[in-house]
Amino acid sequence: EVWEHFEASEVAPVFYAVRWLMLMLTQELEMPDVLKVWDRLLSDTGGGPGAAAPLLHYICVAMIVQMRGELLAGDFGRCADLLQQGPRERLSVDASLGLAKQLRAEDLHRAEGT
Repeated sequence: EVWEHFEASEVAPVFYAVRWLMLMLTQELEMPDVLKVWDRLLSDTGGGPGAAAPLLHYICVAMIVQMRGELLAGDFGRCADLLQQGPRERLSVDASLGLAKQLRAEDLHRAEGT
């Protein structure tokens, strides 16, 4: 649903995802939260064989899920602002890390079933 809204509003991943991934969330989060994320990334075992994507990708998806309501209510400008400037005030990093772990586990389970 969020992806469809992004497409309809012309919010391309290049507006947020490149920065999130290349800078490993250092611009989106406060330093204590960055350290939590990096600790998890550095201690991550990769999700096991057949992992669909690095944990950082799942953390980014979890961040979008947490902002879902505001993103769906926004137009291009509001969505771009939320994605580029707003995450640090709106997110629980602990919740993002937990959801990222859950999402990856679900993907791994699906991959094992195919």
